[in-house]
Amino acid sequence: MKQLSLIELSEKFKAKELSPVEYSKDIIRLLKEDTYNAIISFDENSILTRSKEAEYRYVHGAPLSHIDGIPIGIKDIIDTKNLYTTYGCDAYRKYMPLKDAYIVETLKKAGAITDIKTNTCQFALGPTGEYCLDGAVRNPHNPQYYSGGSSAGSAAAVAAGLLPAAIGTDSGGSIRMPSSLCGLIGMKPTYSIISNAGIMPVSDSVDTVGTLTNSVKDNALLLEMLISYNNKDWRQSYPPYIHYSYRIGESIKESKIGIILEFFSGCIDSEVAKGCMKAVNELQSLGVTIYEKKLPDLRELREAHQLSMLAFAHSVHIKDIENYSEYIYPQVMARLQRGNISSTQYVQLERRKKELINILFDALDETECLVYPTTPLTAYKVGEGENKITVGGVETTPYASTGSTTWIGSFSGMPCLSIPVGKTKKGLPYGLTLMGRPHDEANLYRIGDQLLKTLK
Repeated sequence: MKQLSLIELSEKFKAKELSPVEYSKDIIRLLKEDTYNAIISFDENSILTRSKEAEYRYVHGAPLSHIDGIPIGIKDIIDTKNLYTTYGCDAYRKYMPLKDAYIVETLKKAGAITDIKTNTCQFALGPTGEYCLDGAVRNPHNPQYYSGGSSAGSAAAVAAGLLPAAIGTDSGGSIRMPSSLCGLIGMKPTYSIISNAGIMPVSDSVDTVGTLTNSVKDNALLLEMLISYNNKDWRQSYPPYIHYSYRIGESIKESKIGIILEFFSGCIDSEVAKGCMKAVNELQSLGVTIYEKKLPDLRELREAHQLSMLAFAHSVHIKDIENYSEYIYPQVMARLQRGNISSTQYVQLERRKKELINILFDALDETECLVYPTTPLTAYKVGEGENKITVGGVETTPYASTGSTTWIGSFSGMPCLSIPVGKTKKGLPYGLTLMGRPHDEANLYRIGDQLLKTLK
């Protein structure tokens, strides 16, 4: 089933061409039929109650927002009052928070129906989507393949048409990787513009809430709904309130974009490299000037991101390691134990962040954004994520390589938009990332939307 967009749903609700209640009943039917392991839990009674309340508002011409009455998937590391929040771990299968996360409260105030939890890689640690509650999350483009992670269920649910949109989190690529592998629009916005209160942390210094949708405009409008300042969250900066969709439709002629050359060669699937380069050439056909950018060796900085992130995650899950080790996947346990480093090491690693930020600002220089493949690989079959493969003459594993380009957006805090730009001969999607300066999401949406229209 192809879902209507958020805009289409809102317009049909307003015109009384579609009932929010009947739509929610159809969504409930789809959720019950989920075969991808995308949905962990949902509250049928609450969904229907909230849809009836929304329908009353539409009938009386007073909807709360353009997402009033629309079901939105919530990644299962985000607390939901009176609805199980498992963190992707069987030890928490029956854990029910007493309070909603701040962003859930924000979405509810806009009338969104948030009583649907999407599956996540355990503790949000995993790039492939294989190590989630009840096993792997399957890719709707081919259920034999994985979805990508860690916002695995959010991506699969939207790609399968179970939901029109979903919320994810991203600490090293966890929105962008599954968006790329499932053929969606995924936005990791500027670090700290959205409150993380009530969300299980991976690492406070990189964790970012974001959006997964089928269209650029939907993505921008949903991001707008998440922007609300939480003065009790020390991590959140005061966000400049921006209508992120306001530049969509503007011409990108005479725009200047940098292409990161290293990410198009070496350890990358040849079909992905060619497809992403074809998308870059389409940008040129739209009048965009392309600048070739070469970055220095980033291997040490990638290691700094990985280790500092895992060190924080280790500190978060010390009690889980002590009390629930039998419930933790070996792959997740290995990553957590890798983060068992000294406080001095952690601080030294965190301080290297400024090196990457300086490198990226130098690369941006005269350009508006940088572009590169979101993931160097497409999805692999479930169970093959840790198999040794050779790509571009480099021996690696899908597990190790899937996030080889996404981490720079997380460690630097820069906003990144992943858009689907093609499929391989096997029918597996891949994406192109547009990375911009902090708070330049509206411009990324403008460029991404124009490129997608050209590719279609």
